[in-house]
Amino acid sequence: MFDNILLYIDPGTTSALLAGILGALAGAAMYIKTKWHSIRYRNKAEK
Repeated sequence: MFDNILLYIDPGTTSALLAGILGALAGAAMYIKTKWHSIRYRNKAEK
């Protein structure tokens, strides 16, 4: 019954998924960078 079913993802969906993934990666990188700088600043202020 399911042997003739093919998956099709149109180009619009693919580009939207790719943009979402890249946006999430960029957001995670900025979050880590911000937290890293705040930790470094806090450690410098304590010295």
